[in-house]
Amino acid sequence: LLDFLGHDPALFEAKKQAEDQVQKLQAELTQLKDKNEELTKAKDSAEKKLAHSITLNVKSHEPWQ
Repeated sequence: LLDFLGHDPALFEAKKQAEDQVQKLQAELTQLKDKNEELTKAKDSAEKKLAHSITLNVKSHEPWQ
């Protein structure tokens, strides 16, 4: 049965299209993971800068001892 199905041009083409689609989706997933990592790093950097700015702002309003 598998030999018979393996030689069906329509099934062969459908399988080829499915494999192509899987490759495209895997490439897109890789790109999205990379973009997510980039955005996470940018968010972390922004949070650190904000925390530093808040610290400086609080210190600038502390009374002199």
